[in-house]
Amino acid sequence: MSKRNRKKWSDHKFKHRAGWSDKHHLRPKSRGGSDRRYNQITLDAYRHDAWHLLFGNHTYDEIIEILQRLKQKKENQF
Repeated sequence: MSKRNRKKWSDHKFKHRAGWSDKHHLRPKSRGGSDRRYNQITLDAYRHDAWHLLFGNHTYDEIIEILQRLKQKKENQF
């Protein structure tokens, strides 16, 4: 890892949010989800940020469907 990339990573907001908790909406509010308890889980802030960095505002079901399609495409290549 280059010195520049190490600096960029160390300045990332993940480092500054470690130890904090966030509510994660299972169905995002921007997509019609509510603030009710059944639609939220508590994640530490590091994992919450990582989720959105990797998956954006996709729901769990959408992520599973995407991963299954990718697996199927890979299997069909051979």
